[in-house]
Amino acid sequence: MKKRKIVIVDDACPALDVLIELVKRRPEFDRVRRQLERLENIACNKAYQSMLFMSLAPDETNSMEEYRNSDTDAYKGIQVNDLVYARSEGKNCRLFFIDGSQLLVRQLLRDVQIQLDPAEFIRIQRQYLVCKTAIGDYRPRLGDEAKHWWVILAPGANKRWENDTDKGRLPVGNKYRYRVEKALGIRT
Repeated sequence: MKKRKIVIVDDACPALDVLIELVKRRPEFDRVRRQLERLENIACNKAYQSMLFMSLAPDETNSMEEYRNSDTDAYKGIQVNDLVYARSEGKNCRLFFIDGSQLLVRQLLRDVQIQLDPAEFIRIQRQYLVCKTAIGDYRPRLGDEAKHWWVILAPGANKRWENDTDKGRLPVGNKYRYRVEKALGIRT
C-alpha cells in the first residue's frame, strides 16, 4: 500500500471543510484524524515575523533615486503592523501602509501572503490581500445581474495614497466570499 501525503492549503474551500468534518466523525479514519490534529498544531504554533524584508521593484513613483534602477537589488524592511492592504500588479505587489505611504515590491501576492499571519490578513480577491483590523464594513452592491460584495476600509486605515484607484473600497471575489465571511465571523 502506497503512502500518500495530505496537503492542506490555508485557503481551503468549503468542500474541504466538509470533508475534514466527515473524517473527524468517522472512527475508521483515526490515522487521518491524528495527522490532521498534528497539522493543526503545527499551524497554530507557527511564528510569523513582525518585520519583513522585501525586494523593491522598479517604480517610477519611488522617491529614492537609487531604487529606480531595475538592476539594483535593494531590500526594504517593512513593519507588518503598519500594512493595511496589498494589491497585485502583475509580477509585482503594491503595499499600502497606515501612514499613507506605499511601496512596490518585486514579489507575487501569494508570496507576500505566505509570509503574513493568516489570522491577521485575509485574501479577499485574486488581486487583494487585506488586514482584518483595517476592515470597517462588508457591504453588498447590487449590480445589473449579480450581487457584488465589497470590503470598505475603516476610517483610521483609509488614507489618501498616491496611486490608489480603490479609494478605500476593495472588491470581494465570489470565490473568496465564503472565506472572507468566515474570517469576519459572519459565518460559523
